[in-house]
Amino acid sequence: MPPSNLKASFAGAFGARFFSSFQKSRDHSPCRRNSRRPRFSMVLVAHNAGSDIGRFLESILAQDSSIKDLELIIVDGASTDSTPQILADYASLYQTLIRVVRQERLGDVAARNKGLGIACGKWVSFPDPGDILDAAYMRHCRRAVKSRYKRPLLAVCTNALLYSTDKDEVIDKHPLRFRFKERQSTVTTSDMKRHFQLSGKTVWLDRLAIEKHGLRFEGQGWAGFEEALFINRLFLLEARRSVTFLREARTYCSRSDAGNSFAIDGALGKSYYLDMLDKGTLELIRLSESIYGYVPKFIQRVVLFPITHVVRRVLDNPDVVRQVLDPEELREMVRLLKDNLRYVDPDVIENFPWAGMNVRLSIGILAYFKSARRKRSAVYLKGQTASKRDFTFSWHCGASEDYRPDALINGERIEFVARKVQTLRFLDAPFCTIHETTIELGEADEIAFSFDAEAADIRSGARKIGASVARAELVEANIIPAPSEAALEAQPNLRRLRQLIISDDMRRIYQGCWVLMDHVNRADDNAEHLYRHLMGEPHLADRLWFVLQRDCADWERLDKEGFRLLDYASDEHVCALYNADLFVSSHLDEIVLSPFPQSFFLDLARYKFVFLRHGVAKDDMSRWMNSKSVDAIVSSSFKEFHSIASPDSPYKFTEREVVLTGFPRHDRLLKMGREASQTSLLIMPTWRNSLDPQTLGQLEDEGDAAVKRDRFRKSEFFRHWSTFLSDPRLLDLANERGLRVVFVPHPKIVPYIDEFSIPDGVTMFNVCEGAGYQDLFAECTLLVTDYSSVAFDVAYLMRPVVYFQFDKEAVFGGQHTYRTGFFQYERDGFGPVVESADDLFAEMQQILDGDLDPAYRQRAEAFFEFRDGRCCERVQQVLENLTATMHQEEQKDGVLDQLKQA
Repeated sequence: MPPSNLKASFAGAFGARFFSSFQKSRDHSPCRRNSRRPRFSMVLVAHNAGSDIGRFLESILAQDSSIKDLELIIVDGASTDSTPQILADYASLYQTLIRVVRQERLGDVAARNKGLGIACGKWVSFPDPGDILDAAYMRHCRRAVKSRYKRPLLAVCTNALLYSTDKDEVIDKHPLRFRFKERQSTVTTSDMKRHFQLSGKTVWLDRLAIEKHGLRFEGQGWAGFEEALFINRLFLLEARRSVTFLREARTYCSRSDAGNSFAIDGALGKSYYLDMLDKGTLELIRLSESIYGYVPKFIQRVVLFPITHVVRRVLDNPDVVRQVLDPEELREMVRLLKDNLRYVDPDVIENFPWAGMNVRLSIGILAYFKSARRKRSAVYLKGQTASKRDFTFSWHCGASEDYRPDALINGERIEFVARKVQTLRFLDAPFCTIHETTIELGEADEIAFSFDAEAADIRSGARKIGASVARAELVEANIIPAPSEAALEAQPNLRRLRQLIISDDMRRIYQGCWVLMDHVNRADDNAEHLYRHLMGEPHLADRLWFVLQRDCADWERLDKEGFRLLDYASDEHVCALYNADLFVSSHLDEIVLSPFPQSFFLDLARYKFVFLRHGVAKDDMSRWMNSKSVDAIVSSSFKEFHSIASPDSPYKFTEREVVLTGFPRHDRLLKMGREASQTSLLIMPTWRNSLDPQTLGQLEDEGDAAVKRDRFRKSEFFRHWSTFLSDPRLLDLANERGLRVVFVPHPKIVPYIDEFSIPDGVTMFNVCEGAGYQDLFAECTLLVTDYSSVAFDVAYLMRPVVYFQFDKEAVFGGQHTYRTGFFQYERDGFGPVVESADDLFAEMQQILDGDLDPAYRQRAEAFFEFRDGRCCERVQQVLENLTATMHQEEQKDGVLDQLKQA
């Protein structure tokens, strides 16, 4: 249903607008509780759901048919927000509809079982408070349960769609939407075909059948598999009964896990990695065998769903899993995975209908756990170079396998070399390898691949291009399509911006420009220093623009210096960006790449993106960076360059994209360091992701500043750094040597700065107010940090560092963004690593007394490739080479177009 129609069906309802415009139906006016047994029972668990629950309840009341045969049992698990009052208000108005039950906070499983024990209806469902029901939802469900079926009806499965609150639109992209191709389709529990059901929110189950078998929800901390276990145990126990799927009975889920019970957010414990795989998935397998003597395909798909999530979690961040499970438990997890997958057929894995089961995962699971090879091999088009003659292709091998396709151009076999091999590891063993090669194609060439003499599909992502593909088709496959008319209709401001971008006025001003940027509200990084250098080049000065938020501390400073500034997210910013030859930034965050959804503008983009980097890539950030499209990446040292560009690195990038130039900001830093007096003892801790409430989901109300502050105050991070800063030994140590103590909190620490008891002798710099990092580095004689990359800038000046890592076990275990990269602090660091305050003071005193181990100085001296003040020049040359290649190819394309027209 289009968004406009959807809003109409809710009387223009989503969000706050819903409540102001909804008119209550006479069917739902307050009255005494109806003594007649209901036909439908909804069991809803509501714990601190004050922001969502009212919207869900209004969608019930907005049904276009009577709901007198519905009861809504809401189990409130000791909510501490506005939920109890909201429920009390609705329950008093709609006594025949709503029954509120309160119990201790025992978890969703116990709450659902409580509600299920109270339910009276023939049919029971388990929606979430974040759901919104379509106005015709109950009408379609009622019609379905009244219909006649060849076998008695056991379940009615309804359709889940995602409602994007940001875009105010409905997105129908659920991976299991194939179940709803027809308006209504019916299967039996003995023959589910390709269908399977996971979520309790999108199913009505026969409650009497549930009671007959004494079924209840089981498991805790299984990321939603508790629902799938409950539903599919019933399906197995009730053989040869009908299960119907209703397309028009829609639930709009306002969270990213729409229709997917397996929302893996926050910390997961041992129960998820061990109990779920034993008492959950294997329990279903055991039950299947006891009833059927084998495991039906639909149960294979059900158990494969959480297994893929477990495997992905281990692949994405093994350190997190190692923090939860000891070595023996890790071996037990692997054994349980193998035991489960022994019952899952290879074709089920290969054809699993979930977007998360990508080719890497399916090939790896088959090879690692089943010693099998994927039957349908494919070669993937990854992109083309600026020349539009060289095309990059990739293929996948499982575990330690090593096979490659034959390549044929115009039917003739050619030789080629794999220029990049990425290895994905499952714990310590190879899981999957991704091989890449670049092949040059002429204007009239056609290319094909084959594995073991069988033709391979050439694909672009999930889309099949063909088996034998002409160069022109490959070029076309790389073309980014314009957004649809429907999408633009829903976003009139973005439609206006698109028209403005291609207008003559904007093209006259910005076409071919270079746009530079550090961050939204902060400069003083590589982009600023590179811009300042480029300003001195007469042939470039008129092409340069710098993006920054107008109200930030750096705007006035750069404006006075003559920077040509664009206000972030302004019309001018967007028009410059999408008419530029180059976009050059020290950051790669989405908010930097575009102030608006990129999908609305990428078809207009012609720029090459150059990633200057904010800091040295000491940690493995391949998972994040590999998802980005980058044309050039600046590196500062050979070790860093090799860690990204080497053929066997986890990054997708090669020597074609990664350049060894040094950081632009280091030119000025070097000069300042030579001129400045070393007068300060610098303290710069970094942030911890574990301190972000949204990271671990530990705060129900993100707006509760008092709770956030209290949580920060009780953290190990605050305790250690606050104790260190207030320790009298710090000022004594500094005063004895005539040094200032300078504390520079991470920007995310600044809101909590008044929690610290900072002595009068300690100077605090708030970089959010425009304080310059380089001045601080140039004047410091010693840096105390924990994991911050600022240690590299200080080491660039050959100044010593002490790493205060009191929580390194937790940090390296997954509570921060770290995945171990090429840099190890004990082996490669520029100073000692300590875990206690006493050791920290001892090392500081020894260093300030001139007794630093010379090995640390040697490491710092050897790490950086360039200390010649010419880093900006080298980056400039990279930029000019990129634009020269662009323009040469544009000219060639223009000549070819003219020849074709002639």
